[in-house]
Amino acid sequence: MPLYEYSCRKCRADFDVLHLPGRDAKTSCPKCESEDVFQKISTFSAHGSSSKGNEGFSCEEGSCPGRRPDGSCGAGDGLT
Repeated sequence: MPLYEYSCRKCRADFDVLHLPGRDAKTSCPKCESEDVFQKISTFSAHGSSSKGNEGFSCEEGSCPGRRPDGSCGAGDGLT
């Protein structure tokens, strides 16, 4: 189910809203109850279950797009 991020123009609070199918999508700020809110551009995060860091990420020798200054592969950084 879609989870949307909003920001209130009146009190500047940030909040999330879960929009359920078949329900009214009208959104108001939970802090000040203003309806002057806007939907923010959301990002997502993926979390791996590997305890070995970048396991599952492999690049051909010399082709790693996330190559770190020390030469190690950083393709899966931030996904553990």
